[in-house]
Amino acid sequence: MSTKEYMEPESLLKGLSETIRYRRKLLKISQEDLSKNAGFARGYLSDIERGARSFSIKNLARLSNVLKTTPSALLATTEKRIKGGNIYADFRVDSHLIFALLGKSDKALVIIDTKEADFPIIYVSDSFAVISGYSGEEARGRNFSFLLRGELYQDGLKAICLAVENKTSCETTLKLYHKDGKELLSVVSTSPVLDENGEVTHVVCLYHGAPVDHGDSVEG
Repeated sequence: MSTKEYMEPESLLKGLSETIRYRRKLLKISQEDLSKNAGFARGYLSDIERGARSFSIKNLARLSNVLKTTPSALLATTEKRIKGGNIYADFRVDSHLIFALLGKSDKALVIIDTKEADFPIIYVSDSFAVISGYSGEEARGRNFSFLLRGELYQDGLKAICLAVENKTSCETTLKLYHKDGKELLSVVSTSPVLDENGEVTHVVCLYHGAPVDHGDSVEG
């Protein structure tokens, strides 16, 4: 391993503690609830989040389960943060501005953090719940793919991934699923947000959808 690739254990531990704390706050999970659901004493978790305590892979797995991610994703995000020298942003969106931009309530805004290894949703507009059936609390911290219900080989998804890779905007069609299982044919527009180095930090998605008509149902 070259000197450039070497990572100080203390830096990794501190970075991982920050990743865990950020992820917990992103999901709006209290420290008490995280420690309880992971099977830890709260003081033990507090030490972890302060970078004051080393912990095992087994305990990292317990934490990642409650944080709706994987140990590898937490470690990959931490390594990316340390090497990139980035600091977590306190991401806030003016809801009045969003309403003015969207206009109609049949459009939903979703913002994805591409700096995280698992590309979590960090913001959804109020209309997201109306269209998808999922509340903001249920969506934040999860990968957008949960709306696809395993149908990951759609041409529209390939187009979005290619656009993100090429740092360009995209408009395509995806079959998504409402929380109640109803299929939604959705027009999705995506635009990348770039930092000063030209790297994609977020993806802004705007979509609206209508139930898929299979022609075999009777309304009345």
